[in-house]
Amino acid sequence: MTESSIQSKKAAVAARASRLRSNLVRSYEATDQLCVVLDAFDKRTEELEQLMLPIQARVHTLSRGQERLSAAIHHCADMLHHVDLSRQLETKILEGPRGDFGAYLAHVSKLDNAVTQMAAFPSPMAASARKHAADLQAKARALCEESFRDLLSRSARAPDQ
Repeated sequence: MTESSIQSKKAAVAARASRLRSNLVRSYEATDQLCVVLDAFDKRTEELEQLMLPIQARVHTLSRGQERLSAAIHHCADMLHHVDLSRQLETKILEGPRGDFGAYLAHVSKLDNAVTQMAAFPSPMAASARKHAADLQAKARALCEESFRDLLSRSARAPDQ
């Protein structure tokens, strides 16, 4: 190996080392810049989390309120169904059995079921509907008793009379 080839190899190694140092410096700079970006992103993420906590709590509260409202609406719909049923049966019950005791007793049974179901609704607003249905139920029983007494008195009479 000659001295000129050694010098050229040294120069090549020096140039390569210089490029490596330059690349290493750029790599450190890029790493530092990336760390700065990641720190800023982390701070923004933490701020966002802090802002989201009250919103999440509010959303949770609103969701529970929505569930309660849905349950109340369902409850009210059930109550209204039973009130409506008692109102529909009212005219049929107030007319009395008129000889068809099976149909009349079926109507009374439906009314009994409606009254039982309405008793499950403790709302003060439903109290008047419950009272009306209970009064109708008492009238139905009285009409049944009267009709049965009438039938008994007719069948108890001697056929000779």
